[in-house]
Amino acid sequence: MFAFPVGVLVFWHLATYGRKYSLIPPPSEVAIELYDLAVGGIYDDAFSQTLHVHLLASMSRVYGGFALASLSRCRSA
Repeated sequence: MFAFPVGVLVFWHLATYGRKYSLIPPPSEVAIELYDLAVGGIYDDAFSQTLHVHLLASMSRVYGGFALASLSRCRSA
């Protein structure tokens, strides 16, 4: 059950770790940045502890677009 996700993470790690100019960061760096974005405390910058703000902005765009499309569909029918 966990073999495929673990295999993908291992492949991702081996393919990206130690490459200085890789466009895709290794999973450990992604985890650190996600933790800082969600909880904060690693980097003291403007983006620490702002995951909820970004999630709310994205969700409002998605649901707002859906509502506008639904209204548009109701008016044309």
